[in-house]
Amino acid sequence: MKRKLIASILATSMIFGVTALSACSKEDAGKDDEEIEESEESEDDKDDEDEDSSEDVTEATTETTIDDSLEHIDTSLWSISYDPEVWTYDPEYSFYEDDTYAYIDLVIPGDNEDSYNTCEVSITATIESPSSFRYNLNSRGYDLYEYANNAYDSELVNIGGADLLSYNSYYWGWEDACIYFNRFEGAGESIEVIVSDPNNADITALLNNLTFTINDTGNVDAPWPWEGEPINNGSYEASIDSYTLTSTQLVMDPSLVTFDTFDPRVAVSGDQFYVLDKNKIFVYTLSGDTLTQDSEYTLDDDYTEIYATPDGKIYLSSFWGFFEWADGEIVTTFEGDLDTIALSPDGSFGISWFVGNEISKVTFNSDGTTDKTDIILEGVEYISSVNVYDDCFIVSGSGVDENATKIYVYGLDGTLQQTLEPGADDWGLGSVTFVYKTSNGYMAMDGNMRTVNFWGSDGTYLGNLEDSDLFGTYYPWFAGSCISDGTFYTIMTEDRADDSGMEAIIYQVNGF
Repeated sequence: MKRKLIASILATSMIFGVTALSACSKEDAGKDDEEIEESEESEDDKDDEDEDSSEDVTEATTETTIDDSLEHIDTSLWSISYDPEVWTYDPEYSFYEDDTYAYIDLVIPGDNEDSYNTCEVSITATIESPSSFRYNLNSRGYDLYEYANNAYDSELVNIGGADLLSYNSYYWGWEDACIYFNRFEGAGESIEVIVSDPNNADITALLNNLTFTINDTGNVDAPWPWEGEPINNGSYEASIDSYTLTSTQLVMDPSLVTFDTFDPRVAVSGDQFYVLDKNKIFVYTLSGDTLTQDSEYTLDDDYTEIYATPDGKIYLSSFWGFFEWADGEIVTTFEGDLDTIALSPDGSFGISWFVGNEISKVTFNSDGTTDKTDIILEGVEYISSVNVYDDCFIVSGSGVDENATKIYVYGLDGTLQQTLEPGADDWGLGSVTFVYKTSNGYMAMDGNMRTVNFWGSDGTYLGNLEDSDLFGTYYPWFAGSCISDGTFYTIMTEDRADDSGMEAIIYQVNGF
């Protein structure tokens, strides 16, 4: 049977979250009066029954009559009864339970094996840290501070005895899907119910026979980001070959908590620091070792790169275009079929690249027009990052002859000049996010391996430094870097020690 299955909720809740492709209508999420009264009456009865209990267990607040013809599934976190003549599920791939996780995906099949499913309901309950739930809150457009202060309580919908937020979205082929979700701190439990159509009568009947078990064990979640302790690693010193490098964290005030490990970028113009985090730009002013936020801008879309040129101009790049930006507005949209742009130091030209070895050198004209020269690169097959200098551009990626990551230095005409490889005794390169070219050689930020790698100007490998040695970090991702007035700056993401959030932190590095 050809089925349209909702992807594993474990992957959705614990790794990626859900990205909305259409706006949520939160006005439709509230309870009606009958639901509220019924919930209150059931809760009063529950309190009387559990008066002598050392634990508070919350179950369904609605009474349902279970027909003998229904099939029943009981887990430690929820139970459900369903009509096997209507609903079905794959016990091998669409159901899982243990003491901390219970998941099922129920579907109403199409008329024949070539038809798509006509309805789908996915139910997940997980005992976990709050990080995945907070990620979902943010990605679904909810404000964490407002949520923590009960601003959305009037929108809650009671399903299976659990009061849940309601979020409407396209989801895995379903145009009118709705995601119901919430977290119950005392139990350390996150609940998510995804339905293909919230107005479908069969789905309503199924959810009326669902009961969540929320066992209050006295769990206390990690602090919210504004309650947590920001990262402040100070300065570090480390040596490689004959060079002594120093790093200093430039403490951001206020600190910047992000939900995207790989996305933050930084551009510097004078004492102004521009931090890009997808669809937001935060502007800071440097004084001493402190960055004080001056302003914040919300962009019209997500962008992947930000650049500052010596004349103070700011440029944004995405997978679908290249733009000049100033004071919250796009002032120039450059013409042409452009992929991600790696910009030259002066902003006059750049390299348009995607994944393969077919790139373009692009000249940017003041009127927004562009001139392109296509280049097919020798040596590299798949590209992961590009950095452009006045006399060359540097590509990180895997070679045609093998899968190992290498660094390729090309002349501006695309002629391969050098290939940089790690030492034979090293683990190799992972995901290089930036290569810094100096008069002494090359310094590469490897986000995947959490190492900083060094080569001399002649391509001789000098060794590497661990992130903990140079930055005092535990397990960061080197997200992006830039050079301003000959000084190297890098931005990385790191989880706070108190688990209150993942923070974007900036370092200045000198000595190579």
